[in-house]
Amino acid sequence: MAKFKAGDLVELRDKIHASGCSVGIVTEVRRVEYIETDATMTVVQAFFGVDELTLSENDFVLVRKLDEI
Repeated sequence: MAKFKAGDLVELRDKIHASGCSVGIVTEVRRVEYIETDATMTVVQAFFGVDELTLSENDFVLVRKLDEI
């Protein structure tokens, strides 16, 4: 099960980001399957200001769940 869902607020784990926005909003969560290595990974797409990032779910830290807002 994914750590995040669309609408959740997240921060980057390393807190380094060029746009200056420290909190982003998750727009999509999906599983990526690597057929050659038989591995899967959950990636999260989030907007931080005008920047859209797609990274591993482990690169993000939850700030607030959508259902808590």
